[in-house]
Amino acid sequence: MKPVSKVTVLVTLSIVTALLAYLGFGGISGGRWARYSVGGRYAGARPQLSPVGRLVYSSPRSGRGDIYSSESDGSNTRRLTNNPNYEGDPAWSPSGERIAFIREEGGMGHLWLMNADGSDQTQLTHGAGYVSRPSFSRDGSRISFRREHPWRRYIPGAVAGSTGLFTIGTDGTDEIQMMELKVTGESAVLSPDGTKVLLSTNVFSLTGAVQPEIWVMNVDDRKRHFLAEGGSPSWSPNSTSMVFLHDPDDRYQYDIFLMDVETRRVQRITHSGGYKSSPSFSSDGKHIVFLCEPTASGTGSITIVELSTMMVTDGGRTD
Repeated sequence: MKPVSKVTVLVTLSIVTALLAYLGFGGISGGRWARYSVGGRYAGARPQLSPVGRLVYSSPRSGRGDIYSSESDGSNTRRLTNNPNYEGDPAWSPSGERIAFIREEGGMGHLWLMNADGSDQTQLTHGAGYVSRPSFSRDGSRISFRREHPWRRYIPGAVAGSTGLFTIGTDGTDEIQMMELKVTGESAVLSPDGTKVLLSTNVFSLTGAVQPEIWVMNVDDRKRHFLAEGGSPSWSPNSTSMVFLHDPDDRYQYDIFLMDVETRRVQRITHSGGYKSSPSFSSDGKHIVFLCEPTASGTGSITIVELSTMMVTDGGRTD
């Protein structure tokens, strides 16, 4: 038998190590940063605009993933977190005084809360699972989030009781599971008034094509109603409209659309094509903020659209 060379062993170990890091197994720190560090997309940039016109977003520029804030034109940038772990998915409170965000530890993602200047950072959730997409209730007293079982991301069809939509008080007490998510890849976003849930899921056709769809569910009777083809939905502050991504021509040319959830009236916000992500309303509902990604890398330029005039503002870059 031909002996295995040292180079072959080292290359094999490198491949295995990268794979384990990507999956989060074997004691190697997994999660978003591990996947990004081996060539994956940067997740969780999620730019948001506060009531006083200040941006918050996550960026890998520090070499680990941190939360930053800046003026709406990208100036006066301030780093809010300085932790060896990745932080992402920032979300403003309705008053603009506090920011919810996700911090990774050991491949898990936990919900944290801090003041707008980065002070008083407090952990709200604990235990296994990966928390994502935090958003505040209308009065700012509670935060809703999606918690995913740690291995469910990598095992198609796997279901765990801890996977679903949750809410928690801003003091870290009274955690409640609103619903369980049983479909792989399904995400849920609770409306600020707590009465409805936007569900985003991928539907597979008989030909194997994947079609993202958005549904709305009433919290009281759990009835679901189809809204639109598309993904990454986000609620307006008054819980009446949603902003979302859609590729109308199936050419990976994503644009931003606005829909009135009651009337189903749709308005197209952008016509530029290209890859976009993380659309959201500003805290006052007057602007839409999103990320333009030239290479679909998870980083790029922040764009702000004023809905009354359709004026576009460059909010700076996240890379």
